[in-house]
Amino acid sequence: MKMLAKKDDKKVFCEPAVNIMEENGAYLLETELPGIDKKNIQVKIDDNTLTITAEQDEKFKNFTPVFKERPDRIFKRSFSLDETIDADKIEANYKNGLLTLKLKKRQELQPKKIEISVDKD
Repeated sequence: MKMLAKKDDKKVFCEPAVNIMEENGAYLLETELPGIDKKNIQVKIDDNTLTITAEQDEKFKNFTPVFKERPDRIFKRSFSLDETIDADKIEANYKNGLLTLKLKKRQELQPKKIEISVDKD
């Protein structure tokens, strides 16, 4: 049997595609992380920088590849957070390869509605 494997066992670094939307007092950040187990995803904040890191499991590390076109990938993406984001209230959800972060805005920086009273003469 001919060995058809590509002998490059290096990991490929990728920047995952991201969508950012704004909704009632928060930003939603969505990124695709296909084939990644939740336990291999990290979301960290350090010095107002939000970093998402994810690494694929080495499922076949004890096997000799016969043919391998898909490289092992490490996903990494960073974002600068401004003062409107409340870093203590960030929520994360991962389902079907899609990571969604809800970045809530600081309550004190959100627009406030002021009620107008009517004078009764």
